[in-house]
Amino acid sequence: MKTSTPSENWTRLIFIMIIVSVVTGILVTKWYAGRLSITQQAEAAFQEGNLKDGRALLLEHLAAHSDDDEARWILASSYAKSDPEIAIDYFQQVNKASRKFADAQRSVFLLASKLSRYDEAEQALDTLLEINPSDFGPKLAKAELYYQGKRYQDALPLIKEAIDAKPDRAESYILLADNFFDLNRASEAIEPLRQALKFSPELITVHANLAYALHYSGQLDEAEEEAKWCLTREESLHRVRTILATIYRDQGQYEEALTEVNRSLQYNANDFSARILKAEILIFLRRAKEARAVLEPLYKSNSSNRELLSNLVRASAMSGDRDAARKYQLELAAAIKANPRSAKSNLIPTRE
Repeated sequence: MKTSTPSENWTRLIFIMIIVSVVTGILVTKWYAGRLSITQQAEAAFQEGNLKDGRALLLEHLAAHSDDDEARWILASSYAKSDPEIAIDYFQQVNKASRKFADAQRSVFLLASKLSRYDEAEQALDTLLEINPSDFGPKLAKAELYYQGKRYQDALPLIKEAIDAKPDRAESYILLADNFFDLNRASEAIEPLRQALKFSPELITVHANLAYALHYSGQLDEAEEEAKWCLTREESLHRVRTILATIYRDQGQYEEALTEVNRSLQYNANDFSARILKAEILIFLRRAKEARAVLEPLYKSNSSNRELLSNLVRASAMSGDRDAARKYQLELAAAIKANPRSAKSNLIPTRE
């Protein structure tokens, strides 16, 4: 009979140890899984990236235990990134008596806002305010929601409440100013912008919009100071350069205005407002042919724009082209009739 060598004995021993380890591991895993709750098992599956199995566990569990809001919360959260509409539906099913109810309503608000489902988002905020009427967060969030939904007038009292509750928060003053801008009340934006700068003095977008608001209000020297403050820190802000050029134009400094608007166009050659402003300045300088050369390429894709048509009328008449001036005059009259209110803005966006 053949005797096993020491090497063969060690091989068999190692093989047996591996089998024992694997079997033990399987048994331990099954025992551990049996000890975990359904929600813990689902969360473990999610951590491993196994969304399908985790959700299946929760759905099966909820079919038998429909009052388990902890499981429903976890299920809803698993959909938040991949399918927010399904997530909203599950979050809305969390019972009011549940300790997860307020968190579920906050999640409904966030997801519904991103999907522009403003009615559902507002309802979630109203529910949170019913739970805690003095809660600062939902009040400010509701103001933000109204702003996103272009309900600027409705947002104003909520923003003012938020400012009264936390008067040292720059973002609330910025939101108030933004609402005034969108209500075409730029003069009223000056004070909240100044308040915002007390708490965050280096916010360049706030300085830029303050320059715009001051110019709008006829405070040209202060507007010029704010615009230059911005440009000394970031010279590529082409919209600020356009504001500065507009200030120079209104001060009668046409050559300086032309220099600034040309600098603005170096950074953004397709800026419509800057090109219109350049043409206006050239008209003030009696350089009508150059003005038409700036304006006429814009006509094809902006044939109903009132500012463009108005300047084309002036430039054509000044250059002696009466037929063109008459044509543009008739088109301008039609554009005014079709759209009596028209505005432009060189605001620097302060909100994402």
